Amino acid sequence: MENFSGKPVTRIPIMAKQVLDLYELYRLVVQHGGLVEIINKKLWREITRGLNLPSSITSAAFTLRTQ
Repeated sequence: MENFSGKPVTRIPIMAKQVLDLYELYRLVVQHGGLVEIINKKLWREITRGLNLPSSITSAAFTLRTQ
């Protein structure tokens, strides 16, 4: 598995004290038109909602991009 920048994932991504489902993240990003589309249209809230992450995480978009 690789992250968005093409680098291999070397650690288990954790978000809101739970393991981040990378396949579901990938599926949601593709479903919403791809990474560039999500960034340009600021759709990160839709992605975090689709991953069932708490809305109280205000840095979710940044955390998802850097995982």
